[in-house]
Amino acid sequence: MSIECLPDTPEAKAEWNEFLRRCPAGTVFTSTICLDALGARYDLWVLRKDGRIEAGLPLTHGVGGLRTNPLYCKYLGLVVDETVLRKPSHYYAVADAFAGLIGKTASFDYVCHPSLPNWMPFHWMGLHQQTAYTYVLPTSAKDSWWNAADSRLRNAARRGQKGGVQIRQGDIGSAADVDAVYKLCVMPFTSRGAKPLISPERFGRLVRGLSAAGMARLWLADEEGRGGTSAAVVFEDWSSAYFVFNGSLPDAQTGTNAALLTALVQDAHARELDFDFEGSMIKPIENFYRSFAAELRPYSRIYQPSFVNFCKRTAIQAVRRFGGYSR
Repeated sequence: MSIECLPDTPEAKAEWNEFLRRCPAGTVFTSTICLDALGARYDLWVLRKDGRIEAGLPLTHGVGGLRTNPLYCKYLGLVVDETVLRKPSHYYAVADAFAGLIGKTASFDYVCHPSLPNWMPFHWMGLHQQTAYTYVLPTSAKDSWWNAADSRLRNAARRGQKGGVQIRQGDIGSAADVDAVYKLCVMPFTSRGAKPLISPERFGRLVRGLSAAGMARLWLADEEGRGGTSAAVVFEDWSSAYFVFNGSLPDAQTGTNAALLTALVQDAHARELDFDFEGSMIKPIENFYRSFAAELRPYSRIYQPSFVNFCKRTAIQAVRRFGGYSR
């Protein structure tokens, strides 16, 4: 088995994006549409069988030019089509085909989709793994999740609805809506004096780029007489909606954000999309997501145990601790 790097052409990108639709781990985040909207630099390495791509590995340049997930790109790593997953031996052989490339990449450090079968072939390559978790409300739960949700969540959402909160989809063509959504979504940082992780210019390019492909939606919760007090951005692909950005004014009416998230879940399910809360290991956030009675799903960070990655993780932990990003 031999791998090749796709050329940087519209035709190659179209072939890659079509390949993703055959893959459980093929998501909005692994699409060239998302990577281009993020302004990421990347190479697409693929393995073919009978001329058709059956596995791929997007290698991006993330923070500091290192081979890692760019900010707001949740899942990357190895992507394989369903035929590869039918036999473990086939999956292991396919993963092994990328071993030489991965071995040359000292900064290899990617967060993989929950559907990755297992990380054993990467263990055999000498890589390390760290488990994290996300919550997902699958479409199979669309008629049951509300009754199974925590009563405090249901009461909060009802308070918001009875208080006159109006949930609406933001207009991507409206500079005012994009600006309002941005300011609310970075409120968790600005309200405590931390610098936002994304600039308004980059945020605008990202959501407009994805929205043009039908892969993002802006949402606002308007309170009577105040306008938007809570907002969210959801990324979407052919199978799931991902809750990527969210924020509220500190004095937003009680239940506003709960009403907003309830509407987002209902909208995704109405269009036969699973709703992925996109994960958080921060205790109060995890507690809120868990209240929706969603399924807990593990996913892996797979990385080279290199000095480069040790320094990077140490720096990230320091920034989170002293910059106010982990509260």
